[in-house]
Amino acid sequence: MKKKRKKVSEASLVSSPALTILVFVFCGVIFLAHLITSFFPHHRVWGINHLAYFPPYVKIIFIVLFPLIFIPGINKGIRTVVRKPVAFLYEQSSKYKRYFWYVAFSLLSFPLFWVLRSKTYFLGDGFNYVANLNNGAKTLVWSELLESLLHVQWYKFLNIFFSADGQLAYQIASITAGMIFVFLIFLFSDYMGQSLFEKFFVFSILATMGSIQLFFGYVEHYSFVYLSVLAYIFFAIRWLDKGGKLLFVIFIFVVCLAFHFASFYLLPSLAYLLLLRGEGRISKKRIWGLGLGLLLIGALFLLYVFESKPGLIRIFVLPIEQMHAPGYTLFSFSHLLDMLNENLLISPVGLILFLIPFLLFKNHFDLRRPTIIFLLLVTACQLLFHFVMDPGLGAPRDWDLFSALSLGYTILGLWLFLKTVVKASAFKYVATILVFTSFFPTLSWIALNASESKSVQRFRDILDLDPIRSRSGHFFLAQYFGERGMMEEMEREHQKQREIYPELTLLEKGIEYFNQGKLIEALDIFKRANQKYPDSPDVHFFLGKTYYRQSVLDLAEKEYKKAVKLKPEYVQAHIDLAKIYAFKGSWEEAIKQYKKVIKLGVEDPVVYSDLGKVYIHRNEFDKAVKYFQKAIQIKEDFVEAHLGLGAVFFKLDHLDEAITEYQKVIRIKPNSELAYLLLAKLYIKKGSKEGAIKTLEQFLKFSTDPQKSEEVKETLKSLKNQQ
Repeated sequence: MKKKRKKVSEASLVSSPALTILVFVFCGVIFLAHLITSFFPHHRVWGINHLAYFPPYVKIIFIVLFPLIFIPGINKGIRTVVRKPVAFLYEQSSKYKRYFWYVAFSLLSFPLFWVLRSKTYFLGDGFNYVANLNNGAKTLVWSELLESLLHVQWYKFLNIFFSADGQLAYQIASITAGMIFVFLIFLFSDYMGQSLFEKFFVFSILATMGSIQLFFGYVEHYSFVYLSVLAYIFFAIRWLDKGGKLLFVIFIFVVCLAFHFASFYLLPSLAYLLLLRGEGRISKKRIWGLGLGLLLIGALFLLYVFESKPGLIRIFVLPIEQMHAPGYTLFSFSHLLDMLNENLLISPVGLILFLIPFLLFKNHFDLRRPTIIFLLLVTACQLLFHFVMDPGLGAPRDWDLFSALSLGYTILGLWLFLKTVVKASAFKYVATILVFTSFFPTLSWIALNASESKSVQRFRDILDLDPIRSRSGHFFLAQYFGERGMMEEMEREHQKQREIYPELTLLEKGIEYFNQGKLIEALDIFKRANQKYPDSPDVHFFLGKTYYRQSVLDLAEKEYKKAVKLKPEYVQAHIDLAKIYAFKGSWEEAIKQYKKVIKLGVEDPVVYSDLGKVYIHRNEFDKAVKYFQKAIQIKEDFVEAHLGLGAVFFKLDHLDEAITEYQKVIRIKPNSELAYLLLAKLYIKKGSKEGAIKTLEQFLKFSTDPQKSEEVKETLKSLKNQQ
C-alpha cells in the first residue's frame, strides 16, 4: 500500500499544468512563425518560410489542421488510430525477429525517399560535384575524404550496370544512406523507449527532423557523416549504460572524421569516455596522459591548417569580419538569425525537447550521470562549433554542414523527456503535439525540394539575401537553365551576376581578347580591372595569365601570388605558379605548389604527371615513378605519364620497363613520333637492330617533319648495312 502511494505522489509531483502550457506556447510559437514568415519569402527567414512557396489553399489547410492537435479529444483519437496498426506490427515482430523487421522496413523506405527526392542540386555544392563526375574527374575533397571517395566509387559501381549520370549517382547514394538511417533510428527507439508509445515517440521525432532531407536524393555530401555521428552517439550511450568494449565507439569516431573532418567537435566527448573507469567515475591517472594527447593533436591540427590550408580560417571562421560579407560577424544579427534558422530547420522541436526538462524538471535528474554529461558535452561542442563556424557560407546557407549539430540536444532532450516528463499524466498528450509540430515543417521542407519550380524560386530568394556572397549561385542557375535550353532565364542570371560582380564585364571582354591572341588589348583591360577591383582574385589571375602568355614570368608570378593570397584555394593559379617555378628551375617551389593543388583535392593526371617531371629534374626517380603511376591510375591512357615513366626507366637503365611504357604510348597514340624515336633508341641500346628498324619504319609512316624523316632514313640505311 505504501508503495502505491509513493507512485501516486511521484506522479502528482511531476504532473504540472506548466508542462501543458509550456508545450502549448512553444509549439504555438513555431506554428505562428511558419505561418507568418510564409508571407515574407525575401527576408532572412529561410529556415521556416517554406509555406511561402505553396498555393494559398495549403496555408489554409495548415491553419485548419495543425491547431486540431491541441484539442484533447482529437489528440487522443489520433493516438488511438495510430496505436492499433503500430501495436499490430510490433506484436508480429518477436524478440528474435525484430532486427529482420527493422531491415525490412528500412528497405521499404526506398520508394518514399525516391518519390519525394529533391529535383535539383541547389541545396549545397551539388553542381560542382555532379559536373566533376560527369566530366570524368575524381575530385576528392580533403575535409570530407571518405564521403567524396564513396560517391566517386558509387558512381563507378552504378555505371557497371547502367548509364548513370552524376546527379542520379548522388541521389541513389543519398537514398541508400536513408535506408541505413531508418534502421538506426529503429535501434534508437527500441533502446531508449520502454513502452510502445515511448518507442514510437522517439522514432517519430528522429524521423521528422528537417535534416532527413539528406536522404531524399540529396545531391551533395554529408549524408553518411550524419549517419556516423548518429551511430557514434547511439553506441556511446549504450556503452555508458551496458559497458563492453569502448574500441568500437572509438572506431566510429574515426569513421566520423574520415567522412568529414568537421566531426572533430566530438573529440571532447570521446575524451570524457576515455577518462571514465568503473561506476562512471573519472580516472585521475588518465587525465594527464589524455590531456597531453589532446594538446598534441591540437598542435598538429593547427600546424596542418597554417602550413597546408592557410585559407581555412579565412573561409570558415568569423572572428571579426568576412572579406566578401561586410558586416557579417560572429555577433552580427544576420549571423545569429542564420543560426536560429538553421536549428529550426534541421530540428523543429529539438530545442523544445531540450529546454522543457531543464525548465520544469531539473530536480528530477542528476546532471552528474555519465550519460547526461556525455550528451551535454556533445551538445555544447556542437553548438559552439555552430556559433564559431559560418552558417552562411554558400548561397543556400550551409545547412548540410551543420545538419548533424542538432543530434546532440535533440537526443539529450529525448533522453531527459523519457526520464522525467514520461511520468506526467499529460505525457502522451504533449508528446503527440511535439511529433506533429516536428512533422508539419519537415513535410513542407521536403515537399518544397521535391518540386523543381519551387526549389528554384526558393534558391533565387536566398541568393538575394546576401547578393555579394551569392554571386556563384547565379552562375549555377545560369548553367542549370542553359542545360534545359531556357536561354532567357540563363541570360537573366548572367546579368544578375554582372550586377553583383561588376568586374565580370571587364573580365569577359579581356578573356575574349585573350582567347583571340590579342594579348596587348587583353592586358590593357585586365590592368583597368585591377585598378577598379584590386581585391578580385580573378582579375589578378587573368592578369598573371596574360603576362605568362607574353613570357613576362616575374610579373606573372607576382599576380598569381596575389590571386592565391586573396583566394588560397585557387587551383589554377597554384598550377600556373608551379609551371613558372619549374621553368625557372626552382624545383622546390614548384613541388610545393603542385602539392597544394593535390591537398585541395584535385585528382588531375596532368598535375601528377608534371610533378613527376619535376622529380626527374631533381633525380628523385622513386618519387617520379610514384606520381607518374598515380596519373595513370586516374587516367589509364594518359600518354604524358607513360612517356614520363619510360624516361625514368631509361635513366635507371631498366630498358625492358622503358620499352613497355613506350609501346603502351604507341598503342594509345599510334602517330606519336616521339615514342617511335625513343623506342628505336632503346632497341639500339639493347642491340636489337631488327626492333629498331621496324620501329623507325613505322615512324616514317606518321612523320610530318621532313628534316627528321631524312635523319631517320640515314639511320635506317646504316642499321641495315650493319645486319
